[in-house]
Amino acid sequence: MLAEDFISRKRSSWERLSQLLNRAERGLSSLSADELQELGRLYRQATSDLAVARRDFANHPLNQYLNGLVARAHSEVYRSKSARGRQFVRFFTHDFPRAFRATWPYALASFLMFSYQRCLPSY
Repeated sequence: MLAEDFISRKRSSWERLSQLLNRAERGLSSLSADELQELGRLYRQATSDLAVARRDFANHPLNQYLNGLVARAHSEVYRSKSARGRQFVRFFTHDFPRAFRATWPYALASFLMFSYQRCLPSY
């Protein structure tokens, strides 16, 4: 099979995936349930197509295109921006204070040692 035949057979699904990704950049909530399922299906199909292209058309520019498309789809499918923000806030409001309370004697000892060292004359 020639690369051009492969491209002509698969191009419509890659273009549809690209369209869905453009809409998903505004948030996955902008897609309907059917479109989300289609996005997942097209993503899996594109990863399979990338594997075939790497195997059969190693030096063809198609590899770069598909790699970019798959990477873009991966970041949309597996992103969790809201979870990261919540984790950041949770660290400073819960986890860090809990760790400090559990280790405050060591923090106090370190503070006193370094404070004492600053009071000593330097030679």
